[in-house]
Amino acid sequence: MLAFAALAVLLPLLAVYAFWRGWRTLHCLRAVVDHPSSRVRSAPQGYVELRGRAVLLPGVPNIAPLSGLPCCWYRYRVEQRDEEQRWVTIDRGECDGLFGLDDGDARCVIDPEQAQIIKVRTERWHAAGTDGTLRYSEQRIIPGEALHVLGWLRTEGGAGAATDIVLETRLQLEDWKRDPQRMSLFDRNGDGQLDATEWEAVRRAARRQVEREARLRALEPGLSLLSNPQDRRLPFLISTLPERSLCRWLRWQIAAWWAGAALAAWGAQRLLVV
Repeated sequence: MLAFAALAVLLPLLAVYAFWRGWRTLHCLRAVVDHPSSRVRSAPQGYVELRGRAVLLPGVPNIAPLSGLPCCWYRYRVEQRDEEQRWVTIDRGECDGLFGLDDGDARCVIDPEQAQIIKVRTERWHAAGTDGTLRYSEQRIIPGEALHVLGWLRTEGGAGAATDIVLETRLQLEDWKRDPQRMSLFDRNGDGQLDATEWEAVRRAARRQVEREARLRALEPGLSLLSNPQDRRLPFLISTLPERSLCRWLRWQIAAWWAGAALAAWGAQRLLVV
């Protein structure tokens, strides 16, 4: 009787959960289909789809802890068989380091935190431990591997960077005021004071310098960062599958989740009839 009551509660919950997972996967599929791929250099700011190759960033590379291989991203799990022959997770982890995407024309930096990683290289193996058999699994994105990503792109610096000319001019003036030698250059009559005309010349000079520095900064390449969208309705996806294969995999996932939801709902309905 107790098992019957537990099933009567569990099956409806499973049906709701499976339906929700299918709906979320459908939302991901629509995002992949509806958003055309962009080039990093010409991509708009905001939610974008990018394709390219995974690359390591300068500095210390990410090292997969189980295999010891350098990689762009990893996720690992260590399991141990218990006395009841069940696999119990004893260690797990995921890389939170940054890596890059290169589309052949430009690069962007990817922050994989909270990303949904789909169908990446996975290795599994067993080994004998001091307390029994251990099972290892490790997922990796290796340098040079093809990437298909959807996320929020923003560029810091470069031509897309906005400069508050008025604020920057005020800050420049405050800096010049602390330099008596510079201020003396604008004292045309040499009386040790700056009159209204001379102050206006100071402000124009400060503004010209701020505008010149802004133009120089615009010539420098900006840093493009792809990360998790603030709008939780937009999926953050990273996959090594091409778009057609990714869409096919997502459709299979939707069918599986909704078939499970239908089966759980049917089971709950049969229990109610009984």
